[in-house]
Amino acid sequence: MASSVRTNRRLKNYMMNRRSAIQATVATIGTALAGKVEGASFGERQSKGTQGGEYKLALILQRRADVDEDSFQQKWIAARTAADAAGLLRRVYNIPLGSGMPIKTGATQHFDGIEENWFVDHAAAKAYLAVLKRHFESASEPWSLVDRQNSMIAGGRGHIVWEAERAQSSVGPKILILSVRREQMSTPAFRDYWINHHGGLVMASPGARERHRRIEYCPLDPIANGPLPAAAYDGLATIQFEGGPAFQTAMADDYYKQVLAPDEPNFSNAGRSYGGPVREVKLMDAANP
Repeated sequence: MASSVRTNRRLKNYMMNRRSAIQATVATIGTALAGKVEGASFGERQSKGTQGGEYKLALILQRRADVDEDSFQQKWIAARTAADAAGLLRRVYNIPLGSGMPIKTGATQHFDGIEENWFVDHAAAKAYLAVLKRHFESASEPWSLVDRQNSMIAGGRGHIVWEAERAQSSVGPKILILSVRREQMSTPAFRDYWINHHGGLVMASPGARERHRRIEYCPLDPIANGPLPAAAYDGLATIQFEGGPAFQTAMADDYYKQVLAPDEPNFSNAGRSYGGPVREVKLMDAANP
């Protein structure tokens, strides 16, 4: 009995020390990883975590019901490798891979791909909206293959939570998360908690700097009068790993189940959000043509 009591006491002390260590790490990282948002509107204030004035446009695409999935993916990728806008820095296309991981943030999302476009600033991204309108109004492929009523567009400035400086030769596994804020939570409060607290928890995970290549949190702004309906999401996060083993280790780690998953209801509406693995296809990069 005495041995059992001592074991329980040691376990309790271990858990308390672990929790304190995590909280201390979050407190330190949260103020530095992406710059404190502190409830400010993202359009009003740019944090140290953003890539200068870069602005992202994301196209959340659903193909027409009469269009074959493989044909849609191939035609979209083939048509989007050339720069078609002033100020466009890079473009990638993300293909959902199903629900083969324990992401608890959301339910199944029915879309065929998400295209991310990074521009030098908000003005360049705004100007590109007119180009996209002309594309979608044309009868040419691949634009005519898109179900415009069930596709969406979103935009915002990204907070780089982590980006490894070491050079990499290939694209690693990637998780993409579309978050809807918790009911009765304001937009500034969501952004502050999501980036500064939850982002800190992500970076406090075991081996975070060794496992991850790039983590970006992008609070989304409403886009009115765009070529597609405005996305009903408050944030877009992408988490890219160094490789398959790093991804598999992270997915098998209890840290997600014990720390990250329990924190998600504090800021997100699970029934309206999405989280899952994607295959990233690089379409263009002005710095590395």
